[in-house]
Amino acid sequence: MAENGYYINGFDVTNIRNFLSYANLPFEAIAQQQIKTGGYGAEYGRSLGGVISLLTKRGTNEWKGGASVYWEPKSLRSKGIRVVNKETDLSTPDQFQNLPPYTHYYFDKSQDRREVREYNIYGGGPVIKDKLFVFGLVEGRSNTTDTFEESQAHRIKDTHPNWLLKVDFSLTDNHLLEYTGISTKSKRDYYDYESATPYAGTLDGAPGVSQRTAGGRVDILKYTGYLTDDLTVSALAGRVTDQQPIFTGSRLGGADCPTVYNVGATAPLGCWNGIFPGAPGRDPAAPPTDIDKRKAYRLDLEYVLGKHTIRAGLDNQTFTSGEAGGSSYSGGIYWRYFVTPAAGGTVRGVALPGNTPYVRGRIAQNTSGEFEVKNSAYYVEDSWKITKEVLLYGGLRWESFDNKNSDGVSFVKKDRELAPRLGFSWDAMGDSSLKIYGNVGRYYIPVASNTNIRATRGELNTEAYYTYTGQDPRTAAPTGLTQIGTTLINSDGRIPNPATVAATNLSPMNQDEYILGMQKAIAK
Repeated sequence: MAENGYYINGFDVTNIRNFLSYANLPFEAIAQQQIKTGGYGAEYGRSLGGVISLLTKRGTNEWKGGASVYWEPKSLRSKGIRVVNKETDLSTPDQFQNLPPYTHYYFDKSQDRREVREYNIYGGGPVIKDKLFVFGLVEGRSNTTDTFEESQAHRIKDTHPNWLLKVDFSLTDNHLLEYTGISTKSKRDYYDYESATPYAGTLDGAPGVSQRTAGGRVDILKYTGYLTDDLTVSALAGRVTDQQPIFTGSRLGGADCPTVYNVGATAPLGCWNGIFPGAPGRDPAAPPTDIDKRKAYRLDLEYVLGKHTIRAGLDNQTFTSGEAGGSSYSGGIYWRYFVTPAAGGTVRGVALPGNTPYVRGRIAQNTSGEFEVKNSAYYVEDSWKITKEVLLYGGLRWESFDNKNSDGVSFVKKDRELAPRLGFSWDAMGDSSLKIYGNVGRYYIPVASNTNIRATRGELNTEAYYTYTGQDPRTAAPTGLTQIGTTLINSDGRIPNPATVAATNLSPMNQDEYILGMQKAIAK
């Protein structure tokens, strides 16, 4: 779910491109999970929802291991729905089931199938007793998804394994080092079939084969020092690399094969791959891969002073999103054929006779670049145990945000946005059976790096209509073009001035949250 914060072993793995998590861990890798639905302290930020914090398993002085298998057979899944064309008056289930295939459906998901098989092998123990410990997990999978459409069917197979490695080293009893490595790579095989019968539920003929690769790796290094009985310090540094999905194989189609649809747009024409909007035409000057990179570090101090637990720290990260430009359509253009009504019609302000064939051409292109987001924060908080039953909490967090275009020029920048937090907890009965609590706080979320990409790169978007005299026998693109009216230019391809992208007083989104709650144990 977006707008939450995701942490693994204290490291923020939230994807600032879309605010989801970069890394999903199998259950067997998790030692503890903490979910804060609201009212969390000043050490956390950049979230308007909750915080999901995981601690992975680690090795101990005893070797332990295991394995697990998860199977979700397709035979136990419910069937997908069919959606009836609203132009018919057939709506009851009996009438619905007796409709002729395809002709009265907007879409039909009743034939789609999915089967999931996942396997985990894990274990850990001492490499050097009392000093060096290791825990590892390998996650395998064999997942298959079949989908059926009007003129095509698709099978997706996911068999790529992933892994986790946790290493803990006790320098002394008071100084600990830990490393966490997580593989998040994915590789999926796509098999695309042409279907003679719409929504047939069968995979017929020889498929076009493609492969989709994505993901990357998470690396986390953490130091914890118990400097005195009252003072603890922790320092963490980490990085994420994540490749955006890239296809190879038949889905790329021919570089010179434009996206083409016949009259009514019910079937693709020509030599392109037939999967709208086609394989994008990649900018030849773009970097070889589209990669998100995060480099982050944080420092936290905790000091116990009588009934006060005082914490303070800083939390900085630099996030870079690479994005290749080029055309949104294979072959650089999207053609769609039309015919005027028998009585004639008007296209782009020009009157055409009845039954006149014409075609629309759309061009959508954008520039490449790397887009940087810098987020930093520092905080201080105090948890005061006033009595055995009453805890009072107060905290301040200062957030800074800086979003830049591909030239490294800021278009949204805010420094030291104040996010105060105040809360209390009362153990009313003194035995934890009845708890009353409250919290007031302000929470900020960064501007997503996807905004940098969409708002600050150059985009060319045009649309024009033509009459034509023929069609290319291989690509089905129109030939003998004569333009009808003028070209509609939605954007001209120039990189916008950063000062014009956002209002000068624009701030990252924030919300003020007020919580008052009660928790009662019904039975012991």
